[in-house]
Order: sequence, then structure tokens, then C-alpha cells
Amino acid sequence: MPTVKTRTSDGTESWEDLADFHNTKEYGQYKIRKIQKTYSDFATAGTSKQVTLLTLNAKEEVVSIIGSVTTAFDGPATYTISTGTAGDSDALTTALSVKTTGIKDTRGANLTTNSGLFSVSATTDIIAEAVSTGGNLDTSTTGVIDFYITVAVYPS
Repeated sequence: MPTVKTRTSDGTESWEDLADFHNTKEYGQYKIRKIQKTYSDFATAGTSKQVTLLTLNAKEEVVSIIGSVTTAFDGPATYTISTGTAGDSDALTTALSVKTTGIKDTRGANLTTNSGLFSVSATTDIIAEAVSTGGNLDTSTTGVIDFYITVAVYPS
């Protein structure tokens, strides 16, 4: 039996049998995008920098972002990366420590209690913001993070 992942208003997720959904039809699609960023993308003589990861079209919703640090970032004492929009840089993921390798999944408010659908009529830039303490971001000489972003595309 096919299953579908559901999320309640309190952010709880569960898998349910598709048979439990009466009169459902399949619309739209999901895309998983892999976007790689390195230490040089965030290099600046300062302690924060935003870079664009992708531009959502109208009626596209971010349903998941996972960060995978494949090469740890060096340099400043602390080095974190969050994702969201220019006006709310941690809407999708809160500060992910990139000083160690591994899968990073710290969901922001738009993936736990709100929605990753930012606009039904305009494009939205999804950004990653690096923030450091104990040194500028341009002191880093290594670091690679892959973002796996799942986007739902709704019909017009």
C-alpha cells in the first residue's frame, strides 16, 4: 500500500496509508536539488555573508533542507550556516555548525510550524547565511557543504 507523509499544525510528522485519504488526486511534483557551497563562497572580511542557493518560482514550496558537511570548515572559532530568505535567514534551517562533518538537520520555523511556501505569485530567493565568531569568514581555507533541498511544485 502506498504511503504519504503528513504534518500536523504542531509540526508532528507521520506516514499514513494512502488508502486513508479519500478522493485524493495527484497534482504537482517534488524535486530534490543538490547545491554545493564551499568556504570560498562565504569568504568575506567580515563575520556574516549571505549567498543565494536557488530561486523558487511562484507556487514552489521548500519541504525539506538537509545540509551535509563533507569537508569541515576551518578558520573562525565558530562557523555556522543557516538557510531561509534575505529577510529571515533562519526560516528553513537554524544555525548548522559546519566545523565538523556529517548530516545537519536543524529545521527552522517554516519547516516545523509554518510553511516553506513563500509566495503563490512571485519568485523567492532561498539563501544560506554564514556567521562566525572569533575571526572573519575569509580566514577559512577549507570546507564543503552540500544542501539537499526538496521542493514541491504546485500546479498553476
